[in-house]
Amino acid sequence: TRTRALLMIMASVLLSVLLASTAWAQSELVIYSEGFENGNGGFTFLESSNPFNWMWGDASLTHAKGPGTCHAGTKCWGTNMGSSIPRYVDGSILSSAIQLPPVGANQQLRIRFWAFVSLGGMYDRGQFFISKDGSTWTSLMQMYNNMETSPSTAPSWHKYEFGIDPAFANGPIYLRFRAATPNSSNFHWRGGDDLSGLYIDDLAISLYTFATGT
Repeated sequence: TRTRALLMIMASVLLSVLLASTAWAQSELVIYSEGFENGNGGFTFLESSNPFNWMWGDASLTHAKGPGTCHAGTKCWGTNMGSSIPRYVDGSILSSAIQLPPVGANQQLRIRFWAFVSLGGMYDRGQFFISKDGSTWTSLMQMYNNMETSPSTAPSWHKYEFGIDPAFANGPIYLRFRAATPNSSNFHWRGGDDLSGLYIDDLAISLYTFATGT
């Protein structure tokens, strides 16, 4: 429990720093935006275990499982909409290539999205990756149950934002969201977790320009 609490604090501090840094930006140019209202955003499902599905659709149809609504609008991606994630599962959704522009000395590329996370324990997790080629992945974030609140607080939608390494500029970037649950009951955080899973909505990549010297 101490490890889990420390991870929650570290994640909160890191996100605060990342979000605060954009306050100095003089301008923001949105170069990619996807709310999944008109389609699945070009994401494909990669199944690596079990009959487990990520689904694109209406989260309001999930009834007792899941967030009940998407973050905005009526469509988003989620795991096993309307049902719990079974054990053992490990599956991801992958984006198509997104072309990034060149970046100047006073500019930064940033990516943001909204996520609903309701998983079973410390070893259950969601993950967010980026890649230059769609095969070699860099992990930017691991998502745990109620990582921004506490085990007794109902999960809800939260916004996450990250800087993108300048090495990705002026080339393609691929995005990947993973949900994984181990098979052992010993990994459960507590018996009452409903394993509603991981939901993703409202992705955007922006190019921020900062004042010289900030």
